[in-house]
Amino acid sequence: MKENDSLKQINPPKQSQRTHLHEIDFMRIFFTFGVLFNHTVNKFTLAMSQSETYYTVRTLRVMFHYTRMGFIFISGVVLTLTYFNRNDWPAFFKKRFNGSLWPYLTWNGLLMLLMIALGSTDYNFSNFGNKYLTLVMHGSSFYMYYMLLVMQLYLLFPLVVWIFKK
Repeated sequence: MKENDSLKQINPPKQSQRTHLHEIDFMRIFFTFGVLFNHTVNKFTLAMSQSETYYTVRTLRVMFHYTRMGFIFISGVVLTLTYFNRNDWPAFFKKRFNGSLWPYLTWNGLLMLLMIALGSTDYNFSNFGNKYLTLVMHGSSFYMYYMLLVMQLYLLFPLVVWIFKK
């Protein structure tokens, strides 16, 4: 046995890290900008009168709806690539929900308080609890629906992995 071979047995080569897929980073950025464009156009058209221009802008905006589904798909791909061969689901849930549930709850509350401070007629202290619960359960304000959707994906993800492995 050569000396070099014996050194390999004593100090085996380290397993390489997973390859970083820059293509996924590009797709996440691409879809993110598409979603932001869509939401920005929505805010502008709310301020427009219903004219030919309004309908033209709303029609053009529909072309970018694929970015929402694309972003959700890419999120699922990243989850699958990262966690497919891991089976520590309690650690998965702890990491995923600590990174999304608390910010989701906090931002809904802070944005509601900001809307009250700005004098929005849709938000007030008299029904804060009920309105907050409705917003959190439905993700229906402040474009928070994606966070709610992702947390639902997290809940189903172990089942999806199990199905694919079977």
